[in-house]
Amino acid sequence: MTGLHHLSELPEFDGREDNTLRHMRVQELVGETEYVWAIQDDENVSTRAPLPAWMARIIEMRVCKFVTDHDSWNTTIQKREAAGQSLTKSQKARYDAWKASCCERLVFNKRRQTLVQEVKQVNRDCIAIELNLSEDPCELQVAASSGKWYRLVLLDCQASSEKSAAVPEMLDQAVDKESLQMDNDAAASGAEEEGNERELTEAAIQEQAAQRHALEGGENLDQPDNWLVLADSDEDIEQFGVPGAVSKVKSFNLRPAWCTLEKQGLTDLPRHVVGCSISCHSTSQQWQAFYPGCKSGMSCSWGKTSHRSECEAILRCVRAVLEGHVRANPKDSVWKRQLGKVLKAEASKSF
Repeated sequence: MTGLHHLSELPEFDGREDNTLRHMRVQELVGETEYVWAIQDDENVSTRAPLPAWMARIIEMRVCKFVTDHDSWNTTIQKREAAGQSLTKSQKARYDAWKASCCERLVFNKRRQTLVQEVKQVNRDCIAIELNLSEDPCELQVAASSGKWYRLVLLDCQASSEKSAAVPEMLDQAVDKESLQMDNDAAASGAEEEGNERELTEAAIQEQAAQRHALEGGENLDQPDNWLVLADSDEDIEQFGVPGAVSKVKSFNLRPAWCTLEKQGLTDLPRHVVGCSISCHSTSQQWQAFYPGCKSGMSCSWGKTSHRSECEAILRCVRAVLEGHVRANPKDSVWKRQLGKVLKAEASKSF
């Protein structure tokens, strides 16, 4: 494994391609220059096509997480080697699983300009890509539905006030929903149950609660009376210390306020940090954020006597997380930039 620096510690990008990831940091506009993600057909620079910002932002977050995970595994391996030991059996299994996940499929809704989390949300507005992550920037690739691979590159360009939200033509291909469903079924059948915790989508939780309440003769419910925590399959949600019943969700796509902010790129969180997440309790109309070592300002309610909208409550929690992360990682320009974006949105209420 070759050395790989964290994005927050990379030196300034000078416009030249290099053989390490040290030139992959995305910067703010500097003078009349900006940095954008683009794809190109192999080494043919004449085929370069920039990715729209809403799509590039999601891909950039995947790159950031890969870099963090890579650094973590590299440190672990070096420490074990220094002690004359190799990875333990369980560490090796997790490491192999991580390497196998470096190529992932992402589905985007072009009209909503968001990442699609569930197969049932796929429609004619959606496209799918394969993203291949690597410590070698020359191996960063994106594939269209047709299977054609393109290099993913970071470029410095002349800044322009005109920003296109269109997907490059070579990636703008219809999704094969049947194959997505097959992949989803295969992943579901291979997943193991983890105790009594249920990892459900909000839609499934809502449906179960509504059906249960209807059988009891009650009225239909909008949401079950429990906390919904944004969490991955292997995350231990007990660490968050949420009171009452808790369910994991992969998305808050049924909350209109969240979707509104997500479309504007205002809900991104440094989820690569263990212990970072956000939760919602619809009954008490409260959002709760989590970040290691942070306590102040992590909870915010909306409606009722607060006279605060749900969007405002979400943004306040997101800001608290980003402020905590920037304090802990002052060199992380990626999330410092995201914090500035959230602060600007809060001040102008442009949501």
